[in-house]
Amino acid sequence: MTDVIQSSDLFRRLSQEGSRQAVLAGVAILLWLTIFSLVFPEAARGAVRVWLASPTFNHCFLIMPLSVFLVWQQRATLVGLRPAPDGRAIAAILILALAWLGAFLSGFLEAQQFVVLTMIQAALFGVLGAVYYRKLLAPFLYLYFLVPSGSYLIPALQAFTARFAVAGLHLLRIPVFSNGSVIDIPAGTFAVAEACAGLRFLIAAVAFGVFFAVITYRSRARRLAFITLSVVIPIIANGFRALGLIAAAEWIGSPTAAMADHVLYGWIFFSLVLLMLVAIGNAFSDQQETDVAHTVLRDSAPGNSSVIRVVLVAAGCMIAAAFAPMAVSLLPAPHDLALPSGPPAVKLPWRDLNLSPAWRPLVTNPARAFSQTFDDGTHQVERFVAVFAANGRSENIVRSNDRDADEHSWSFNSTNTGELEFSGRPVPVRVSTWLHGSRKRVVWSFYVVNGRPVAGALQAKWEALRSYLTNSPCLPAYIALSTEVNDDKAAVKSVGSLLAATQPLAPYLCYHPNSAPSARNKSQ
Repeated sequence: MTDVIQSSDLFRRLSQEGSRQAVLAGVAILLWLTIFSLVFPEAARGAVRVWLASPTFNHCFLIMPLSVFLVWQQRATLVGLRPAPDGRAIAAILILALAWLGAFLSGFLEAQQFVVLTMIQAALFGVLGAVYYRKLLAPFLYLYFLVPSGSYLIPALQAFTARFAVAGLHLLRIPVFSNGSVIDIPAGTFAVAEACAGLRFLIAAVAFGVFFAVITYRSRARRLAFITLSVVIPIIANGFRALGLIAAAEWIGSPTAAMADHVLYGWIFFSLVLLMLVAIGNAFSDQQETDVAHTVLRDSAPGNSSVIRVVLVAAGCMIAAAFAPMAVSLLPAPHDLALPSGPPAVKLPWRDLNLSPAWRPLVTNPARAFSQTFDDGTHQVERFVAVFAANGRSENIVRSNDRDADEHSWSFNSTNTGELEFSGRPVPVRVSTWLHGSRKRVVWSFYVVNGRPVAGALQAKWEALRSYLTNSPCLPAYIALSTEVNDDKAAVKSVGSLLAATQPLAPYLCYHPNSAPSARNKSQ
């Protein structure tokens, strides 16, 4: 029966109809992506910059063509459908515009990009209609992979990889001592650095896994199962890769030989993992030849495809989206605050040694940065202060590529949260440990936004939004204190002592009309 249908004029007409509707949906994707890139150029430029600069997100250039390809693959399901514009999308985009405004004012670029992609989803729903959108839900949602996200997973992936490798070395009866992400064996010392965490391959594997699941399975349960495999297997595979390199170094007796071209070997290994995933996926494929005639009988939904209605809804979506950047231009400018000419003052017995510190965090584009080494006669503590311009946003103060130490000089070991006391109050801090050979360095860092110390990046962004909304006369800052550690308790005590001897940060970072402006710039 199927052969008869496929050889008939009816089948040819239906195939042409499905192809036309697929082309329409593909054009809608490209058109809305272009329009929203023009309305929100900062979000678009930020994403493209990351795609170009970071090998982890180079694959994002393939997401748009793959999404359009997925639409074409599902063209048979579109037979008999017509666009049925839905004006509810305009209200949804207006709400999303407010969410984008909050993300913009807090400087949360990643959140802005997710909101813009959600606006695009709403616009596609509005112009094509609910039935049309539901048929192409997978290709449309695939566009979320355009957002370069996932860097926050690196510490957890580093920790898992290190623990996996250590467990494997124990099973192989190789003597091992681990301290966080740093692993010591008789052949040498190895660190699970950021590049070895496996994020690059994990994100690419998940993007591939979702694409493969859509084109291979019709069952939602099978799609979900394969996507889960695409998450779990790369993480475990990266653990085996790290274990193999470290074990090879021990067996060969030369860490240099084992680590030579390890990045290239890693990609060859992960390519084999992808082939294994494909083999597993094909073994459970449930795709069947689509009977277009049955699709028409079951799903035909002509809808209201009036050109005027399509144009009106599309125009409404564009105007609603443009509301957000227009609102930004109408917002009041933040305080024009003078930047401090020097670092915060420190009282005796602490003295600035005027030495170049052996450690310095990686901070992007501070307006002022001060790096000092202090001594109280017993301990040395290094302090780094970065002050940022008061632009009403936290984009300057919190960047995804900022680090509490330079990984070219120090190997990341672990991170947690803690507290130090400052001006009689507890200050939340991020405590990170870094190693260089036998040397151990601990960094206590925090942000000061809206005159308040906060430890986390998300808290800093929230405080930046509150700072703008309350018109706070305070500059944001990043402050870090560090020392090489032999005695943990003594290190915490010395860092706390230096912080206690530091002048209060509110007079240093905030302008008070009743005080002399120069008081904020005073330093010792």
